[in-house]
Amino acid sequence: MIEVRSDGGGVSFRTKGDANEDPDPQPVAASNVVGVVAFHIPLIGHVVSFAGSDLGIVVFVILPAVGLAVGEVYDLYREATADGDGGDG
Repeated sequence: MIEVRSDGGGVSFRTKGDANEDPDPQPVAASNVVGVVAFHIPLIGHVVSFAGSDLGIVVFVILPAVGLAVGEVYDLYREATADGDGGDG
């Protein structure tokens, strides 16, 4: 949806497909729109927008990957230097 129009004939919507550069030629009347809000997550758009930024990639991808790698290396080191019979646990 590009725009919501309100005029004497009611509410209509200007739409544009994802693969189209130009908007659709005819507006869609509100009576022709079918949809129900199933649930709402406040401010989730800000999180999604942040995740697409360079800093978001670092926070949501790079840091968890580094943390996982460090944790695995620590576990391997701890197992290799553990005293005992060398069994599990």
